[in-house]
Amino acid sequence: MAKTPYSLRHACVSTWLDGGVPPTQVAEWAGHSVDVLLVGRERLRQILREHGVSFQRTRTWKESNDPDKEAKLDRIEEVTRRFPHRCFAFDQFGPLSIRACHGATWAPETRPTRLPAAYTRTHGIRYFHGCYSLGEDQLWGVARRRKGGDHTLAALRSIRAARPDGAPIYVIMDNLSANKTPAVRAWAARHKVELCFTPTSASWADPIEAQFGPLRTFVTGTSNHPNHPVLARRLQAYLRWRNANARPPTSSPPSRKRLDPAGQRRTEQDRPLTLFQQVRGRFRVPAGGAPGRIRTCDARFRKPMLYPLSYEGLLPAS
Repeated sequence: MAKTPYSLRHACVSTWLDGGVPPTQVAEWAGHSVDVLLVGRERLRQILREHGVSFQRTRTWKESNDPDKEAKLDRIEEVTRRFPHRCFAFDQFGPLSIRACHGATWAPETRPTRLPAAYTRTHGIRYFHGCYSLGEDQLWGVARRRKGGDHTLAALRSIRAARPDGAPIYVIMDNLSANKTPAVRAWAARHKVELCFTPTSASWADPIEAQFGPLRTFVTGTSNHPNHPVLARRLQAYLRWRNANARPPTSSPPSRKRLDPAGQRRTEQDRPLTLFQQVRGRFRVPAGGAPGRIRTCDARFRKPMLYPLSYEGLLPAS
């Protein structure tokens, strides 16, 4: 019954039993025996575990219709496998607005953290332009008022500055028009920067996407920032903590699962680390011990920091 699609499970079994309907009648309506219907909670857990069934959230899925999908994904796989220390990723995260954002946090029992339900957006929006180094697992960036080719070019310059040796580097990014302006392409060609674009509707192929989940959790989750400078300082504080506690990648090179047009899996290969895998790798439990305490605050982060307007001073140590 657990493997039956949700649209076929509108039997309201629990509601009928709680309403006093005889179990024999409910079992007949549900198409099961009384023994199956009234199985104990522990036995039910064992049955579900034996059959590999768990209660999960639904996921969205969209097939890319990019005619060059396979070629783009193959190139991304090649550069991340062969040149991980010269491979970078770039993307815009947002919009970031000034409003109360719900999330999860520690709080005294029966006294949850309260956030205002009503707010007025009078501060506009920002976009975090993030850069990610695959080899060093370092993330940096700044918040901008808009997306634009000039901001993309500034981000690429900061990436090039992280590898000033003049040798080729590879930057994975999506197909946003601001990422493909003539000025961006000309600059990349002059400075030996290969732009590896992800296919349409395949943003998961950009390694930086997995880094935005923790950023959203630790920066905007359960927050009520008064203005954008405060939000930017919180964001930069998280980036400093994250980069200081980064661990070098230890997993296999990223690749993907291929799906045919009908949605059926043709071949199964390794795919980029999921958000869970990356976070689990960063905060893993020591072997034979209890989970280590995660440092959530550092004395140096309490010092005031100017609102960053450029990438200067934000580059990770090479």
